[in-house]
Amino acid sequence: MDQEIKPLLVQAYERITKAKNILIVSHWHPDPDALSAIGVMIEIAESQGKKYFAYASEKEELTFNFLPHEEKVASKLPEDFSLKNYDLLLVLDCGSPKRTGISQHLQEFKDQGLRENIYIIEFDHHPRTESFADLEIRIPHLGSTAELLYYFLKENGVKINKNLANLLLAGILTDTGNFLYPVTSDGA
Repeated sequence: MDQEIKPLLVQAYERITKAKNILIVSHWHPDPDALSAIGVMIEIAESQGKKYFAYASEKEELTFNFLPHEEKVASKLPEDFSLKNYDLLLVLDCGSPKRTGISQHLQEFKDQGLRENIYIIEFDHHPRTESFADLEIRIPHLGSTAELLYYFLKENGVKINKNLANLLLAGILTDTGNFLYPVTSDGA
């Protein structure tokens, strides 16, 4: 684990702990790594009694229903959706807001001068395509965002329960081709 990342992992956890209402998003047509990352954040939000809304545009229903919390991830935004309802946005496994399905809402929020009302944290293992987050936690040499979230949980002393273990394993396995791809690390 990169030493310069550790304080960012702690800072992100503190932000999550202080948040009142969290928007959790990933990329459109989410794969198991994206849905696993969302599931990890749902598990944290629920364990802390947080209000949250989880969203992955164009999520295929029943495709990954074996993942804990998958049924809590909406594939469409509610008609009354507004970023004004959230103080924290977690963007997972997605290097650009254009791929989240909420980019138009983010732009409108910015145009209205309200951007400072929401804090954005990005967790990703892909190379940067666009800088947009207040706190970017990106480690491109990792095999998955789930692996990054394993380090996040470990650094913050979060006990890994059955749901978290299943989510982390599913994300890591699918994004590393069952540990076959060269990007697979021996850290997690």
